[in-house]
Amino acid sequence: IDEGQDFSYRLVEALRLHAALAEGSFYVFYDNEQAVNTSGTVRQGAESALRWCQQEAPCRLFLGRNLRNTKCIAQSAGQLVHRPARLHEALPEGEPPRLHLADGKTRLARLKALLKDLLARHRPDDIAVLSVRGKEDMWLKPGALADLGKGAAGICIDTVRRFKGLEAAAVVLVDVQPEKILRQAPELSRSLFYVGATRARQELHVLAEA
Repeated sequence: IDEGQDFSYRLVEALRLHAALAEGSFYVFYDNEQAVNTSGTVRQGAESALRWCQQEAPCRLFLGRNLRNTKCIAQSAGQLVHRPARLHEALPEGEPPRLHLADGKTRLARLKALLKDLLARHRPDDIAVLSVRGKEDMWLKPGALADLGKGAAGICIDTVRRFKGLEAAAVVLVDVQPEKILRQAPELSRSLFYVGATRARQELHVLAEA
C-alpha cells in the first residue's frame, strides 16, 4: 500500500488478511504529515490506518531521508510541520522559497507574470500551479492563462490533494491564507501546505492573499 495514511484501519487490515491468506508479503508506506485525503474523524481517530502502522505493524522501517527537494525547500517545509528535514548529501542547496502577496484584483496578473518568468527556465509540463483548496473553491479557473500562449498549455493547474504523489520542477501554491497556515493553522491546513511545498524539486513559490 502506498499513501497508507489516507486509508482506513479496516481497509488496511482487510488487505493484510488477504496477503496473509495468499501467503504473500504486505508493506505499507505512509507519512504522518501527508494525511490530507481523509476526514478529520478518520485522520485523527481509531479508524485511521496510522493506528495500524504505528501500533500493530510487526516491523517498522523509517525512510526519512529527503531525495526530492532542494535543501532550502525541504528545510522550509519541515519547519512548518515541526519535523526536521533529513537531507541526502547530494541534494543541491537551491533557492529559498519565495512568497508573493496579492489581493483579489491583482493575483491573476501576479500569477501570469510569475509563470512567464518560470517558463523561461522550465518546460510547461514541469510547472504546477496547486491550490490548497478543493477543485470547486479555486479562484483560478480553466482558460484563465490562455493569453500566455500555446507554450503555457502544458502547465498543470490542480489541487494539492489531487497532485499528491507527483512532482514538478517548479510549484506555485495558490489560495494560501498566511494567517491560517502560518499562525493558527489547524493540522489539515499545515499538512496541505506541507504536501504542496514538497512537490517542488527546484523552485517553490507561494502566492498568498494579501
